[in-house]
Amino acid sequence: MTRVILSLLFFTSSAMALTWSTDDHRQVLEFHGKLQQEFGALGYRQNRQQGYRAESFGGNSQASLGLSGAGRLNADLVLIGEMSWDLVNDSRYGDRIYSDEAWLGVRIRDDLELTVGRSDSPFNQLRDMTDVFNLFGGHGYMMDTALDDQVKVTWARGGLDLRAGYAFDDANKQDENSGTESQYGASAGYQAGNGLGVVLAVENKQQGDPNGDIRNMAAGISYRTPGGF
Repeated sequence: MTRVILSLLFFTSSAMALTWSTDDHRQVLEFHGKLQQEFGALGYRQNRQQGYRAESFGGNSQASLGLSGAGRLNADLVLIGEMSWDLVNDSRYGDRIYSDEAWLGVRIRDDLELTVGRSDSPFNQLRDMTDVFNLFGGHGYMMDTALDDQVKVTWARGGLDLRAGYAFDDANKQDENSGTESQYGASAGYQAGNGLGVVLAVENKQQGDPNGDIRNMAAGISYRTPGGF
């Protein structure tokens, strides 16, 4: 049993991007990168011999490099795609390089996106809002923020963001989840003009062993000051 009574998560993110586009902006390419450091958290863990003991956990660093592109076919239709890689120094697994995202899709009338390939789970809408979720909740998904062979649809307008995805027999072997079968998830978020944001997300992961199935449901809430803090 783990009881966290104090969290000290320091999250720093430094991003950079280099963008190329044609004069009419019908074709766009962007090279982007990011550095992220999680300094960890302090909590109390219970064991039978020594009772509660203070210990730290977390402390992962990550560097990302990616290439994304878009090509406008007409006033309503845009082809989109992304390839990105992560170099992760993980407190549990050590150094790893793996493909983060590799997908192609289409954007319709700037509101609707349909994508196919390795892409982030709809559940990430909640993780983006509350970046401590992977540390304190949903431990079955700590490393599965992107899913192979996923069909995903996203609709966003006026502060409302709706996402749904289905991954077909996602072995996800690079993350050592070779027993994983189908996965699906959905999320709904709203960002109000006054700075208040809310997200509700659900996700289901089916394993070859029925006892390994994972179901998550979570809600997140955030507030952003007018200055962006």
